[in-house]
Amino acid sequence: MFSGIINHTGEFVKLETQQNNSCVLTIKSPSIASQVSSGDSVSVNGVCLTVVDYDHENVTFDLLEETLKVTNLGKLNEDSVINLELSIKMSDYISGHLVSGHVDFTSELLSVDGETYKFSLAQEFMHLIAHKGSVAINGVSLTSCKVSDSDFCVYLIPETLSRTNLGNLKVGDVVNIEIDLVARYLDRLLTKRK
Repeated sequence: MFSGIINHTGEFVKLETQQNNSCVLTIKSPSIASQVSSGDSVSVNGVCLTVVDYDHENVTFDLLEETLKVTNLGKLNEDSVINLELSIKMSDYISGHLVSGHVDFTSELLSVDGETYKFSLAQEFMHLIAHKGSVAINGVSLTSCKVSDSDFCVYLIPETLSRTNLGNLKVGDVVNIEIDLVARYLDRLLTKRK
């Protein structure tokens, strides 16, 4: 479990395909590498991944084909800055919202107008994004606004832009979206009642 408050970023090193169609992702982040052990969970652009290896500056994760299909991790390249968050302890102060690291879909940045960033929204998910609701974009806890049937907006303050990879976004870039846990479970409960 994570809070969506990004305190670390990393640099893409490599993504190697294995014989079983899985991949190994290596990220350079000395600040994360010095704090993890094998088996720890780390949010990588909002995706909960398990540390399989690390050294003094690099951390390695296994990725399955499904992860590559549902997220933007397969699109990383040598210029990619990656948002990283260590999992929270139950005693930690949560200044974002509860983020599971289970990405629901990817979205394209449609436009930037000052502090307003507009993202595409597939119709199947539009009922799960609410005006002034919680949403995680590349693992960053944010508040959604201006929600329509095909897109939604968030306001990004300079602090968020400087501390995360959201400050590097250009129109057309693809991001990972995780809907609010409460919305996900309420939708499931209400759907099952019908």
